[in-house]
Amino acid sequence: MNQKTRILIIDDSQVMLFALNDILGPFYDVHCFEDVGEAFKRIDSIKPSLILIDVIMPKISGFEVLIKLKATPGVSDIPVIMMTNQDDKSDNEELSFKLGAADFIPKPFKPPVVVARVRSHVSLYEYHKELESTVITDALTGIYNRRGFDEFLEREWKRGTRDNSPLSLLMIDIDHFKLYNDNYGHQAGDNALQLVGQALKFSLHRMSDVPARYGGEEFGVILPDVGRSGAAVVAKRLIDTIQALGIKHEFSPVAKTITVSIGGATAPPIGSTEALIKYADTMLYKAKADGRNRFCQ
Repeated sequence: MNQKTRILIIDDSQVMLFALNDILGPFYDVHCFEDVGEAFKRIDSIKPSLILIDVIMPKISGFEVLIKLKATPGVSDIPVIMMTNQDDKSDNEELSFKLGAADFIPKPFKPPVVVARVRSHVSLYEYHKELESTVITDALTGIYNRRGFDEFLEREWKRGTRDNSPLSLLMIDIDHFKLYNDNYGHQAGDNALQLVGQALKFSLHRMSDVPARYGGEEFGVILPDVGRSGAAVVAKRLIDTIQALGIKHEFSPVAKTITVSIGGATAPPIGSTEALIKYADTMLYKAKADGRNRFCQ
């Protein structure tokens, strides 16, 4: 493990900071802060690969800190793990994920669990950064291309299998896109693909959720650590977001604006990446057969 990888921790308790430093210090360069303002002053110079935040603090809640982080350019993509007492776990865990946290760890800590979860998210974040420096970006839409999709799906499949965590896949197709190209021209079609690709990217709330252009007018979204019900929530958001773009499509029998159909698949129980893609594609065809502008899984 890279000894130079930096982690930032915000907690009002010195006892907790000392404990986390003891747990993570052998593996990472740990920077601990009791004061939120000081942490924000230092975050740019520290350049952490992960941030851990206590939910309950006297002057400002961890949720407020999380919201501020996600709204701050340059740091919004850093994964955040929220922490709180076991008794407060249920509601706080759900809200943490809604606000964009990558994970949630209840107190009291189990050191092996803390190390495993931190390792997983640091590895994922650094892998993202590595991918950004390679040829995995679709030149037209600015999101991952088919190569990036295949590499990331394979990697998350292996991680999910190792950690016994779910993995969901959404396959997305722009409805009646051939009619759009035929009537508005290929330049307009390229512009529409750009808008859809960027809308998918900015509609995903977690760094770990990956959109990609799979080919032509088909896109894929990989959702690590997301089960069947969570995939349905994301798919509904994407459908609504694309239609809300209001891209004119007078020749579509579905709507007067561009819409998308989505098919979903979740592992487990699906047993391979090939089967996951195949099942999601099957559900995509079902969504089209059922009238389009909808999600099937």
